[in-house]
Amino acid sequence: MAMSTPGDIPRDFKHVRFLIVDESAATRRLLESMLVESGAELIDQAAYAAEAIRMMERIVYDVVLCDYRLGTGRDGQQLLEEVRYKGILTAHTLFVMVTAENTAQVVMGVLECHPDDYLSLPVTRLRLAARLGRLLRRREEIGEIEEALEERRHERVLALCDERMAAGCTEALELFRLKADAFVALGRLPQAEAIYVQVFAHRKAVWAGLGIGRVCYMSEDYAGAVSAFKQTLAAHPRQLDAYDWLARTQVLLEDHEAAHQTLIAAIELSPRSIRRQMAFGELALRDGQYRLAARAFGAAVALGGRSIYRTASNYIMLARALMQFDTGGALRSLRDLRHDFKNDPEARLRAAVAEYMVYRLAGEESGAQASYEEALKIYGGIDRGISPEAMVELARMLLARGEHAAAIEQMRKAIGSRYEDEALLQEVRAVFRNAGMEREGEDLIGQVRDDVVRLNNDGVHLAEEGRLEEAAELFRKALRDLPENHTINMNTAKVLLLRMKRDGGDEKNLRQAHECIERLRRQDPINGAVRRLALLYREVAGAV
Repeated sequence: MAMSTPGDIPRDFKHVRFLIVDESAATRRLLESMLVESGAELIDQAAYAAEAIRMMERIVYDVVLCDYRLGTGRDGQQLLEEVRYKGILTAHTLFVMVTAENTAQVVMGVLECHPDDYLSLPVTRLRLAARLGRLLRRREEIGEIEEALEERRHERVLALCDERMAAGCTEALELFRLKADAFVALGRLPQAEAIYVQVFAHRKAVWAGLGIGRVCYMSEDYAGAVSAFKQTLAAHPRQLDAYDWLARTQVLLEDHEAAHQTLIAAIELSPRSIRRQMAFGELALRDGQYRLAARAFGAAVALGGRSIYRTASNYIMLARALMQFDTGGALRSLRDLRHDFKNDPEARLRAAVAEYMVYRLAGEESGAQASYEEALKIYGGIDRGISPEAMVELARMLLARGEHAAAIEQMRKAIGSRYEDEALLQEVRAVFRNAGMEREGEDLIGQVRDDVVRLNNDGVHLAEEGRLEEAAELFRKALRDLPENHTINMNTAKVLLLRMKRDGGDEKNLRQAHECIERLRRQDPINGAVRRLALLYREVAGAV
């Protein structure tokens, strides 16, 4: 082992468990030798993303060192997205991207995923050890707090932050961030804002500027939010989260042109973000800018590849934009959808429905009729229910054919499934408006929302009284009618898991809780509450 001074190696790596993920055996060996020279003994290797995921499912690593390029499968960015989506990556594991990629687009794309650190190759042993040492020391000091925040124990977060501050923790700025985030989660917005304002005034920290804007947004002070996000961008012109929040706020203020320009600026900085391309495409489509929308959704489809963000909706939206000026292109997009999702009956249903609309707009009645008949046949063969997006699309087709009762039933299910999703409700309103039924649409939204809120409140009340079996039965019944409702799935899983934690588990309840969590993951892969629910599931499942 090479001689070194005491300052070269910040800490002992003997008991730190590492996973190196790189398609190059030579690079894996190089990184391993550096870690061994720094005192590490527990080192595993994986060449590809699928192999790394299997290993991370079995072993809790302290540090994952991952290259960006991982052969023909998922890249390092997609690996990080997937392990977060599946709840495999918790606050305990540090994920460090180590790569020779240095193009601006790749670097910005990676940083958007918020790895714990990013190291450019070539890297020296001492630099690698120093960076890892700092990360591990930081985790030792605030890791317990981050885990408490991940588990939604917000009062515990506040107590631990105060305790660490009093003890002179070297990560004081991070403690302020965690404390402010806990205040936000608890709804104590003035206390959170005071921290954000103080830190941004003195340090111009990105998280503080974003925090001020988020507090204004949550308080419905949208003008204040716009000002805060612009100030954050003035201090940090490449901060992509600030662009996204600014565009979202501008849309709420009906300033679509400003939102349009904000998203264009962000896409120029980082064109590899699927979700940002989708946001831009949706805005362009809503404003009738069909060629721009087609370009954005075309990029989202192309970027999807093996990503967890690949979705049939992007193909549908691409076709919806293209059908306004390129019927052949729209139909090709839907053929691609059928091919890429050939084992997904809902995707094939949505393709058939979209084809009906394309043929109808083009005046090709025979093609429209064939697509309509195919859609009904596929729908009749689906026994697990369909997503709210598919329900709305099906209703659009039925309304176009004058089948109002069947269309309203689909809309009722869609609204009940996601009555809190304003984007979906706007789509529902647009469909009713285009059919000349705007008043009927608003009445239906109000009625369904009231019914679901009342049912959910009844279940929560039973759970709070400790009547978990009754609450579980009520939520199960609600789930049969509203299988895609986010809140119902969340509360069903939570009640089932709490009951099993209290009374002991059984396979049936465990299976249903898992199904709820998987639905929630499909709806929102990066939702923190869903990840915390997945952790509770793993805890209960391990005891069964």
